[in-house]
Amino acid sequence: MGISLLSMNERLSKYKLHLDVALTDEVVKPLFANYGYDEPTVLVGKALYDTTIDLNQKQEKEYGEQYGATDVFKAAQRAAFEEYTDLVALGRIVLKRQRDLLSQLDLGGERETAYDKAYMQMLNFYDAALGSQEIQDKLARVNVTAERLNAGKALVETMQQEHQEQLKEASEAQRATLHRNQAMAALDDWMSDFRGVARIALKSQPQYLERLGLVDPS
Repeated sequence: MGISLLSMNERLSKYKLHLDVALTDEVVKPLFANYGYDEPTVLVGKALYDTTIDLNQKQEKEYGEQYGATDVFKAAQRAAFEEYTDLVALGRIVLKRQRDLLSQLDLGGERETAYDKAYMQMLNFYDAALGSQEIQDKLARVNVTAERLNAGKALVETMQQEHQEQLKEASEAQRATLHRNQAMAALDDWMSDFRGVARIALKSQPQYLERLGLVDPS
């Protein structure tokens, strides 16, 4: 299988083996040096490898943080929607004969499903209810108090805060992926030349070509 068809982790594993041998084996070091890959040159490749490893670890960390932020956001979203859904149902019951108040609370149509629209619909509901003593008096019939409305609005605000945090973490994860991929591309390019030269430099030492995975085991 060509190196380009291997996964990133498989390529990194092979590259580490190549570099370790090229930097430590006293038999192959002069053979590489004869083709321009003396120790300082090989250390350039090692630096590219080390950078890629560091960025790969950072990328994994950033995605872990994104997944964590997503879980927190989803929990906050569920809590906000559950309370809002109950209040919508109660509002429709106590205001069923007052279309003007239903309209103020935007209770006449379907609930929005797209996040931004749903957020604004929920926020407008709480602001309208908290801004109208008449609506609060009607809701008091089913024991929906101003305190409960404020608590429900706080859930919506928390949901929005966690949504913003989730978006921030997603952006950082994407940026970390871009930087990791750029480093990996530079390493792949450097190692492509190195591997090509290695096949020539070590052709008199086929056991090393086999050890480096550059030829199939005999």
